[in-house]
Amino acid sequence: LKGNILAEINYEADIAEASPKTLDEKRTGNLNSYYTYEELETKLGIPLLKSDYFKRKNFYQELTEKMEGKITRASFSMENFKDTKEKLDGNHTFYISLETKYWQDKNNHIFGISGAFKEEQYYIHSLDTTAYIFKYHDGYRNQQWEVLVIYQNIIYRFEFNFYRKDLNSMWEEATQILDSLYL
Repeated sequence: LKGNILAEINYEADIAEASPKTLDEKRTGNLNSYYTYEELETKLGIPLLKSDYFKRKNFYQELTEKMEGKITRASFSMENFKDTKEKLDGNHTFYISLETKYWQDKNNHIFGISGAFKEEQYYIHSLDTTAYIFKYHDGYRNQQWEVLVIYQNIIYRFEFNFYRKDLNSMWEEATQILDSLYL
């Protein structure tokens, strides 16, 4: 990320500190907390983007760091947000991430893009903002796209994992979901 995108939230929100868990920890049930949209909005004191495509109700707490009781940065995810039983077509994850004025390591952001990718942009009219789409493995049957939307200083990220050949249907699905976002 270029520049500082600092969220204004309830810095003293009643959200415990949490560090990312390894796959082994997750498999053995050593998990961080889950929060509903309503709980996160109430605790953080801000509205969050939603979509009617989101069929799951809970966010998994990926990370929450604090300094002297104040949130410095946090990240939450909703895996397989469409709640599809059929994984042959792909699996998509939605992330909400933020950094606050208390985050001191300005060179170590909560999200970064690396590796070989093709970048495209998509304008979301309803939000009056641009989504940045990073396509990995462009042209192959299995594709991963990272989509970044920054709205009201909150970082929203989609991880689309497509398992099909039709590139047009991938683009259509991703842009329909982006167009469906609202507060």
